[in-house]
Amino acid sequence: AEHGPQTEALLRHLRAAGAAVLVGQDRWTTPVVVRQVAQRLADQLVPLRDYTASEIREMFGVSRKYLIPWLEYCDREGITLRHGDVRRLGARARRVADGLA
Repeated sequence: AEHGPQTEALLRHLRAAGAAVLVGQDRWTTPVVVRQVAQRLADQLVPLRDYTASEIREMFGVSRKYLIPWLEYCDREGITLRHGDVRRLGARARRVADGLA
């Protein structure tokens, strides 16, 4: 609404073209940023080790408000795997980071 009535249509068009990614409700980014997040997770999380959201938040230095939508997106995409209150590095993390998935 802040940027006019065409914003939603433009974002949907960009998403269909692969130029925008919907991370969470009203949270959009680019595929480059998704790869950067996946790269950072793949580099910093030890495989098969569980991490709390707080631990990941500290790694990224962001507030929980911004982290949780990203973690939920990463869970949906297989970049991370959620098990209750903890997450592990997902099988697709490295492929997404390398731009292969």
